[in-house]
Amino acid sequence: MDTFDLLDAVSHLPLLLWDTAFPVEELSENRPYRNIGELLVKRSSTNREALRLCGCDPAILNGEASDYECFAALCMATPMLMGHRAALATETILKAVFGLETPLSPYQIEELWTVLNEIIEERALRPSDVAEALNIESLCYRWDPLSPLPDPAFGEVDLYPIFDLSDPLAMMAKISPSDGGLADVIQVLSDRLTVFLAAGCASVRIALPKSYRFSRNSRKKEVDDLLYRLTAGERLSTEEENQLLTSLLIALSCRITENDLVLLLATEAEESELMALYDYFALNHIVPETLLVIPYPWDYADLFARHTHRTPKGLPSLLPIAEDFAALATIFPIGAAILPCGKVHDVVSLADGYRLRGRLAQALCAYDTDPDVLASLTEDVVYGNIKNRFGI
Repeated sequence: MDTFDLLDAVSHLPLLLWDTAFPVEELSENRPYRNIGELLVKRSSTNREALRLCGCDPAILNGEASDYECFAALCMATPMLMGHRAALATETILKAVFGLETPLSPYQIEELWTVLNEIIEERALRPSDVAEALNIESLCYRWDPLSPLPDPAFGEVDLYPIFDLSDPLAMMAKISPSDGGLADVIQVLSDRLTVFLAAGCASVRIALPKSYRFSRNSRKKEVDDLLYRLTAGERLSTEEENQLLTSLLIALSCRITENDLVLLLATEAEESELMALYDYFALNHIVPETLLVIPYPWDYADLFARHTHRTPKGLPSLLPIAEDFAALATIFPIGAAILPCGKVHDVVSLADGYRLRGRLAQALCAYDTDPDVLASLTEDVVYGNIKNRFGI
């Protein structure tokens, strides 16, 4: 079975998108689109970011420009965006929703504007229609733990919030602790996690800076003093910040483990520091099942070797997310969830969800030759085991 046959075999499978750039607020509101400019630019943070990289007029990015001007800017920028996730996502939407087989063109702006808007008006197009055309089943979205959750009800698409601590120290600074110090912050976050769990929360995401060093301070008063200084706006040293981060990680890991959640740990911290952190987790029997989002998984070989023991669910407790599926397939069970990550702090967007199928097909064709085995393995990774791993 060649790569294209394998893609055909799994192309019908619904997408389970993680950390998606698909606007969740719009999914819950499901408000009709005015026109193609609003759909592709004004209500697409991914495309606006791509236009920013192209040096687009600030009025396009801040919403001051008209919908037509935004659409025209995207058409003009299309040649510069070839291969960019925004271009792939746009082409996918145009093909699946509008039946347009060619990319946007700087030479057909007026014609495309008229044709695409006629379709939008005729169908009263909404986000639910786009999701249905793209065959999306589930969306996991990052959400600020301290913000109210959006309405989880959205047609046939299931929404699962990710408890997102992209900047843990900034989050801690927002919570005014009383006499309880760090315990008060942990209680607030724990209470919010309970709300997220009721809404179907599948994982907790924490980002650690490259400067992270494992620094365990067990003296409650000293840690609380650091927290009070942080919330008062005082600048802490890197070592003091790491003490707070480590304390937060330990407390949250206990809660993550208790609730059988998955930790998405995004970081470029040195392997020795993560090794020290997970050695401490193991010593205290609180190793959370972790998907480690890192740029170069081969640089963390010793960490994986020490901490990829099986969890009660039969899955590795630590698994890298990377571009090189073929390399991972030789080290880790192919049935485990392997998700793409373009950059260490990037989100897995709608575009990556479709690109994933092509990468997997190429990697697995080199991994095995039996057509039935290939189709089964690809289905497992694209859909089945990802769904099972996160309990969605």
